[in-house]
Amino acid sequence: MNRINYNRGFTLLELLVSLAIFSLVAVTIYSSLTSMVSTREHLDNESKELRTLQTALRIIGRDIEQAVDRPIRSEYEEELPAVRWITSPVKTLALTTNGRRNPVGLARSSLQRVSFRIEDSMLIKDTWPVLDRAVDSKPFSRRLLDNVVSFDVSFVDENEKVLLAWPPEKTTAESEAPSLPRAVNIQLDLKGWGKVNRLFLIGGRG
Repeated sequence: MNRINYNRGFTLLELLVSLAIFSLVAVTIYSSLTSMVSTREHLDNESKELRTLQTALRIIGRDIEQAVDRPIRSEYEEELPAVRWITSPVKTLALTTNGRRNPVGLARSSLQRVSFRIEDSMLIKDTWPVLDRAVDSKPFSRRLLDNVVSFDVSFVDENEKVLLAWPPEKTTAESEAPSLPRAVNIQLDLKGWGKVNRLFLIGGRG
């Protein structure tokens, strides 16, 4: 007997069902991959922002902890206190610090004047090459943080009293107001992070 082989292919309905299943699986896999990539990018961005915040706080803390009692002379021959907090026209914390590095051993002081201020929602650190400035003295500016909603500073004196201004006003009971606070509290409000408070001790005092 002659043997007849029938090669049966896919019907149109089977082909459509297969394509539909394949499309469904492909969409599911694509959605999962997109979600994973988006989550990874979000975590990477948050990690980067956290590292930037930690670096900024470390820089601020180092300068505050190394603050010294050395007033300076401004470019207008005005004597400025060792630590100064001003709120107008720009909120600025200025201080003299003993943290100036000198890796090659140049004949210069280890003291320097630094300040932290807000400009266009950015926290900026200014560093001057000299303590007593001339008219043409220009600072080196470094951006520490972005998306800063607010920047405030408070102080703790030797009596553990919290002050919103520094230098403090001299009272009749005091012969002279203290030059340095015991501690400085930095209060930042950051978009996406909320409020961040850090307390730093002057000179590492407990």
